[in-house]
Formats: sequence, structure tokens, C-alpha cells
Amino acid sequence: MSLLSGFVAIPRLQAIADPRLREDALQRERQLLYVSLTRARDEVFVSWIGEPSQFLDDVMTPAQLAAA
Repeated sequence: MSLLSGFVAIPRLQAIADPRLREDALQRERQLLYVSLTRARDEVFVSWIGEPSQFLDDVMTPAQLAAA
């Protein structure tokens, strides 16, 4: 799973109690999503289990989130 193979998987945060570690993990999730979206050449497929990433609100409409 890499940009070379054409697929990128972004793991979701697990419950992290330490606020500093949680903030670092959130920052990493945000960065990975941004890089994945900006380097996509043809299409972007977004999927999730449970709740979607909070950062998808910035790139998808509520209708797109509800339909997914």
C-alpha cells in the first residue's frame, strides 16, 4: 500500500489517552489525508468503518458523507 502501487491506506486513530500523543496522531492523519488527496491522479476512493475521519468534512459535502 503505497503511492507507487496506486493505493494509500490511512489508519484511523485508536483511543489515545495522552493528549500530546493524540494531537500528534491527529496531525499525522491530517497530513496523510492531504498528501493522498493532492497526489491522486485520476480518482480518489474514500471508505471507512464506523465514524469517518473528522478531516473529511473539509473535502466532502454532507451529502457525499451520508451517501458513502
